[in-house]
Amino acid sequence: MAINTLKYIENYLMIVDKKSNLIPFKLNKPQMRLYEAIKQSFIDGKPVRVVILKARQMGFSTFTEAVGFKDVSTQKNRRMAIVTHKDEATRNLYRMTRRYYDNLIPELQPKTKSYNGYGIEYDDLKSSIVLYTAGGTGIGRSDTIQFLHVSELAFWPGDKADTLNGLLQAVPNEPDTFVFIESTANGFDYFKDIWDGAVDGTNGYIPFFAAWFEDDGYVADATDFVLNQSISLYGDEKEIMELYDLTLEQMAWRRNKIKEPGNSLEKFKQEFPSNPLEAFIASGYSVFNNERVINRIEHVKKEIKPLKTGRFLYETYIDQENGVVKVVDSSIKWEDHPKGEITIYEEPIVEESNEKTSKAPYVIGGDTAGTGEDYFTAKVINNITKADAAIYLKQKEDEGKYSEQIYCLHKYYHDALVGIETNYSVYPTRRLMELGVLQYSRENVDTTSKVILDQLGFRTTKITKPNMISSFIDTIRDSMDIIKDLTTLNEMLTFVRKDNGSQEAEEGKHDDMIMATMIAHKISYQQTSSWIVIEKEKFDVIAAFFGRENNNNGGGGIDEW
Repeated sequence: MAINTLKYIENYLMIVDKKSNLIPFKLNKPQMRLYEAIKQSFIDGKPVRVVILKARQMGFSTFTEAVGFKDVSTQKNRRMAIVTHKDEATRNLYRMTRRYYDNLIPELQPKTKSYNGYGIEYDDLKSSIVLYTAGGTGIGRSDTIQFLHVSELAFWPGDKADTLNGLLQAVPNEPDTFVFIESTANGFDYFKDIWDGAVDGTNGYIPFFAAWFEDDGYVADATDFVLNQSISLYGDEKEIMELYDLTLEQMAWRRNKIKEPGNSLEKFKQEFPSNPLEAFIASGYSVFNNERVINRIEHVKKEIKPLKTGRFLYETYIDQENGVVKVVDSSIKWEDHPKGEITIYEEPIVEESNEKTSKAPYVIGGDTAGTGEDYFTAKVINNITKADAAIYLKQKEDEGKYSEQIYCLHKYYHDALVGIETNYSVYPTRRLMELGVLQYSRENVDTTSKVILDQLGFRTTKITKPNMISSFIDTIRDSMDIIKDLTTLNEMLTFVRKDNGSQEAEEGKHDDMIMATMIAHKISYQQTSSWIVIEKEKFDVIAAFFGRENNNNGGGGIDEW
């Protein structure tokens, strides 16, 4: 299939170019990359399953139709189904397929049994091409389909999942079968779920994305073109150009496209995205600046690598004096594990001179799983730089184990200040109090006595939450680089303002890590933001206990405990 399909397409199929000329179909760079992506699956004898997140006018529908046309026009007993979001789109794809047939050399034209507006049926081959429009009742459920082309899934009417599932049941899970799902994005919908499953490797589909600048034709005259370097109608053009290594001619084309009547920066991102995240963002609802968040995500992917991932191991004992279970500090050690709940981005920083030793102060914010559907999370930040130092992320954790891992983080990061949200459970806060952890203390007025009481833990209310969010927005406005982990950044993209005025995760998304992050920053005023100076002799005792050698980058780390 690999060589024959490519030769068949480029030697025998004709397309209409953007100037309305009928020309031989020669694959462009993005199409060739897609061809190579599916080629290996076919060679390996696997069903070909691919989901394509596309920019407009890059020719992926044209390519998919060509592969499908070759499949049914050169083999017996094959059936190709084309399904789009509306009748007009279905007819457009079918006209493309008919053009392939009408311009074949006679020797390659199979004899047709029927050739009309509903499809093509070959006589001798017993193969066929059928057309469907999404929204119909039970489309494709009675068929057996070897090649399924799903177009613009994000814009299908009705229950997308039910319609697509019916079609997929008609495709045998066998080698030499094909499913192409291609669409431009339309917010965080069912198509986004399929895309995420492909990226995560959980649904068996190959994720394929091509940025607009991969098309060699997307250039314009850049004479007298000057880059805009501030967020405006066109975004931060200087940062975009540097981030994706673009030319001035590409940037000129981009600006011209955004300036077209009826277009906008947000619409351009959806229809001509630079990366997958940019394509899916719905405008007007996000609490954070999506462009800056997405650009930061791209930087993190390229530049930031976790130092290690794992968890803490430790022993416990019962304090006979008060019956409390305590952690044996000297037993705490780090265990590397690829699926560990703790990810370290910065080792605890220590600086020393002949006269003194100083250690950086840290803060830990935590968010529990609430009713059980969310995640247990924590964020450790350096309280001098405000940058991420570590994260904790785990679903369905035991509250006691969560509390003890937080205790280990607290000890590891120089007795960090800890603040855990108490809206759903006070157990972690109480457990950390038993372990002697320095915790955030909030003022609370007793409703009976009117006395101001100090209570441990952070409580999210209608007053504290908006204040916390606003404060965090101010913190990252000009310092987005303090965020180092992708979980926080991805949650920021789906943290939205809802119609009722609330600010929280979009339906079906999570905000546990962003909440832990904002809590850490909000409570940080109760921790010093200066270096903690320790007497040299005292520090040497501490360093020996933890098994760290004195150095300027935080020591040998907990691996050496």
